[in-house]
Amino acid sequence: MITLKVEAKALSNELHFLDKDVAGTYSVSVPDDIDGQSLANVALDIFHTSISVKCLEDFSFQVSDLDGNRIQCHDGDGGYSYSGEGTVIPDR
Repeated sequence: MITLKVEAKALSNELHFLDKDVAGTYSVSVPDDIDGQSLANVALDIFHTSISVKCLEDFSFQVSDLDGNRIQCHDGDGGYSYSGEGTVIPDR
């Protein structure tokens, strides 16, 4: 497994009451057989399967490696095919 970071940043001060505790940084474990171009997409799939977000438009999501290097998402990857293959741990 590869550990990546997902940062959920609130874009609004008036969040839905179900989203009030979502903002923060999370460690996400991703299967190590994922190709580099799909890492961010798979990490976000795993994140969104574990952490419910009522109003996605109220947040921005960024994936990075443990050194802080950002990893970009790519269109057309996966579609939640690895959503049950990892774990999410809040870094709070």
